[in-house]
Amino acid sequence: MQTLPTDGGPIYAETELSRLVVEPWSTVSNFALLLVLAFFIDRMRRAMRYPPFLVVLLILLASSFVGGTIYHATRSSRVWLLLD
Repeated sequence: MQTLPTDGGPIYAETELSRLVVEPWSTVSNFALLLVLAFFIDRMRRAMRYPPFLVVLLILLASSFVGGTIYHATRSSRVWLLLD
């Protein structure tokens, strides 16, 4: 019988609370966000233009990357669930 996570989030098929990385596939898939971030940051840097709307979107995407990666790796806090 599996115990429930303390963060109040859903239990996925890969969720195993006893592992070091609780949800490995979800953790790895978050790195797709990192690729998108790197792409747009590079494009903005090369163009030497920083549209405010895109900057805000990239900040939100970065917080989603950090929160989602930590959340799926540890499932330790509701804060990470909210950032995910």
